[in-house]
Amino acid sequence: MSCRLALIWLMALATMPTYAQAPFELRAEPWRSDFEVLSQDTQSLRYAGTLRLTPPEGLPSHRGSWSTLVYLGSHLGFQATSDRDGHWLSFDVEIEEGELSGVQYRDHGQILDPNGIGLNNIESMVIAGELILVGLDESPVLYQLDRHRRRAIPRFTLPDYHPAGNDGIEAIAVVRPFGPLLPISEKSHNHDDRSRRAWRLQPGKDAEPMSLPLAISAAPVGATELANGDVVLLHRHYQHGITTIGLSHYPADAFTAEDGPGGRPLLLARSHQLLQALDNFEGIAAFERDGRQYLLLISDDNIDWQKPGRQNTLLMLIEWLQ
Repeated sequence: MSCRLALIWLMALATMPTYAQAPFELRAEPWRSDFEVLSQDTQSLRYAGTLRLTPPEGLPSHRGSWSTLVYLGSHLGFQATSDRDGHWLSFDVEIEEGELSGVQYRDHGQILDPNGIGLNNIESMVIAGELILVGLDESPVLYQLDRHRRRAIPRFTLPDYHPAGNDGIEAIAVVRPFGPLLPISEKSHNHDDRSRRAWRLQPGKDAEPMSLPLAISAAPVGATELANGDVVLLHRHYQHGITTIGLSHYPADAFTAEDGPGGRPLLLARSHQLLQALDNFEGIAAFERDGRQYLLLISDDNIDWQKPGRQNTLLMLIEWLQ
């Protein structure tokens, strides 16, 4: 082979696409918005669209079950973490004229426990400076992650907390500006649907149990912080084929008030199973884009991507107007 032909052949190989080089595709399609709004603070919230996600091909372990959502920053996008074996997927969203229009794949990985096994039953995640914590279903232990979000070690154990089946730390908030962290249990304490057990948690100090009054009686399943430090809780309830979701708002200084925190309802919406306009929303993350502030919600499809029509992975965008 002549030198000229060899050079042409090598150049052709260099430009050929390979599977490793090709980015994974996270497809999305507009989804129904015909859910029933029972109440809404229209001065605070504006609905900005819903997308249904289809999993990237070539990632068989990433079928769904995204139970928590955090915003990593403009250069990293969002991370959705599964409650099945610690798998996570990061992506960014596309917004056109204030409406949710698409998604872009970023990265994927897996959170491993100290034994090198995928950390199961992750239900909440919070990032507070260099500290990254996850809360689990049916466990009083909060795990700390390394900065790559790939290894987990036990960090805090919540005192006198023995969660039973389908209970655990579904939400963790950061009370700005300097803490504390606020892990929140999913199920009611002492059979009181108007409050949930929570803890004021600061490194180096004992966790301080507290009762968190709820502005919406549905279970709190996610939490996020607005730019001013206020906390927004995501609520969810499912019964007899009807899905109900809600949002409530707590001012940042509410958690340090002597008479305890007080929240207010922002949104309550529901849809029937036949409509599928709403689904099992469990994750929420606040972020800013082009000078506007948004809330992004994600639903847990319970790994039903292989069974179309039962449960879906949905992304819902809501603009925060205040």
